Amino acid sequence: MDIKQLYYFVAIVEADFNMSKASKALHLSQPALSQTISTMEKTENLQLFERSHGRLQNLTGAGDVLYSHAKDIIERFEAMTEDLQEESSQLKGNIRIGIPPVVISIVFPEILPIMLAENPKIGFKVKEAGAMELKKDSATPSPFLG
Repeated sequence: MDIKQLYYFVAIVEADFNMSKASKALHLSQPALSQTISTMEKTENLQLFERSHGRLQNLTGAGDVLYSHAKDIIERFEAMTEDLQEESSQLKGNIRIGIPPVVISIVFPEILPIMLAENPKIGFKVKEAGAMELKKDSATPSPFLG
């Protein structure tokens, strides 16, 4: 059983067992949805739905158990995916900033706390110096680079 099958199963239940409605919600053809559910039932050797005249009517006992677990698994899967995307999109590393004394006293008291709060995985190193010294430091390696 995979996450796609669980999504499909939950979609059918939440569409009141209406395969057409579920397939539209999933942007999937009805035969593909039916085939996926049929394959899942055969593979797991379970009957998930009560059927009457070829139509899904309700969940079986196994279907009830799967539905409650599937909802939890899907919720946790989506939370994990969101956490992973957030982690991979966060900026990381180190930034060196050289800034003249006048600018640091006027601009940085407001900007630096915001930059630190919004980018917790970035290390900021600030050096306050005149333009000539900063230019010299940028051209040659110095202890400031660490």
